[in-house]
Amino acid sequence: MHIDNDSDAVLIGKADLQLLGIAVKSVNDILMITDADLNTGPHIIYVNEAFEDMTGYTIDEALGQTPRILQGPNTDRATLDRLRETLEKGEPFHDELINYHKNGEEYWLDLNIVPIKDDSGKITHFASIERDITNRKDIEQQLADYAERLAALLSTVVDGVITIDNQGIIQTFNPAAVQIFGYEPGEVIGQNVKMLMPEPYQSEH
Repeated sequence: MHIDNDSDAVLIGKADLQLLGIAVKSVNDILMITDADLNTGPHIIYVNEAFEDMTGYTIDEALGQTPRILQGPNTDRATLDRLRETLEKGEPFHDELINYHKNGEEYWLDLNIVPIKDDSGKITHFASIERDITNRKDIEQQLADYAERLAALLSTVVDGVITIDNQGIIQTFNPAAVQIFGYEPGEVIGQNVKMLMPEPYQSEH
C-alpha cells in the first residue's frame, strides 16, 4: 500500500519497532549489544530478558559491564584471542565456548557476533546472538564416552567384530578381525565389506 502522508509513514515505522522489541524480548536466545571499545570494553549497553534466565545476572547488573563477567577458568583462551582478533578486523565471529552463570555453573554457548557500522563504515557497536548449547554438548560427550568404551571392548574380545554402515562401508575392524582376515584397520576402514567376501559372494553383494 502506498502512503503519501509522512506522519503515517513514521507511525508505521514505530509500529514495526514495537513489534521488533516484543520479538527480541520473547526469544530464548540472548541478544547483546555492546559498544565498540576493545581496549577497556566492549561494554554492554543492551541485553534482552533471556540474558537473565541464562546467566543469572539481572539486566541492571549487566549494563556497563563487559562480557568478561561471564568468563571463567575453563573459558578457552585461544577462542577469546581469535574473538578479539576477528573483531579488531571488523569481521563477524562464530564459535563455541564455555561461559559461567552467576552462581559459578558452567554452560556452553554458541556465539555469533557481527559488527554494526555507521554510514561512513565506522564500527560503532557489536551485536551478538548467544544460544545455550549445554544439552547438546552433554549428549556429544556421552556419545564420545560410549564410543571410547565400545572401542576398548572390541579391542579385547577374541571374536572378529566388524561394523558397517547402511551402505556396507566398514566403520570399525577390531584386532581379532585383523588376525582372521590379515588386513590392518587402515586397509579396510572406508572400504565396502564385500572386499572380505570370497567369490561368488563378492560379486553378488
